[in-house]
Amino acid sequence: MSATAQAVKEIRESGWTLLKGVIPEAPARDIRYVLFRVGACCGVIATLYVENKVRPPFYTRPTVIKDEPRLATWLLDERVAGVIAGALGADAHVTSTTMDIHEPGTTAGDWHAGEPYDAVSMAASSPGRHLTLHGFFSPFREDNGGLPVIPGSHRSGERGREHVITGGLGDVAILDSRLLRRVAANPSDVMRLSVITGFSADAAPSVDPASFVPQAIYDKFPPPAQRLFRYFRR
Repeated sequence: MSATAQAVKEIRESGWTLLKGVIPEAPARDIRYVLFRVGACCGVIATLYVENKVRPPFYTRPTVIKDEPRLATWLLDERVAGVIAGALGADAHVTSTTMDIHEPGTTAGDWHAGEPYDAVSMAASSPGRHLTLHGFFSPFREDNGGLPVIPGSHRSGERGREHVITGGLGDVAILDSRLLRRVAANPSDVMRLSVITGFSADAAPSVDPASFVPQAIYDKFPPPAQRLFRYFRR
């Protein structure tokens, strides 16, 4: 069995797989610094901390692809592309990109499924036709909480034994979007920074106009990435 076929099998059976070293270390570190500056410059960090609106420390940046076009290129890695095609088919497309940062002091969140199966999204039209990719731009370790999931819950919906997905800078976890997961408590002194990208094989997603990618940014994407983000084009 090929590595791609094995990864697709793991997603179908356990609900997740981990691809090591997808994003080379040097660009991954550079992108991480860019993402952290994006959070600071857009006022997210300052507003949340100064006004004490968020406890625990946590912030997010929807449609972060507009801020860092290089995020489109790692989605073209042959391993990532192979798993997406194997699980969803050749016409899969991106439905969302979001940056999440969980600082030291973050407390555990509730168990939930990913988009579009979470509580705030519309019901998905085709069960099992959605994937959620977590690109790690900092270490996800046991001591900083990692990414907790309930293996098999995408099929049964039951909350069985928790497993913590761990990985290093540049690794990518691919989850069936129905799989139960949660924000982990972070008792360490190391933040967790990831970029979450949704994929679907369903019809065109409903994209908020604020999430459209400006033409100048879209033009920087390699043609295969432009196809992935075709519904985000202004």
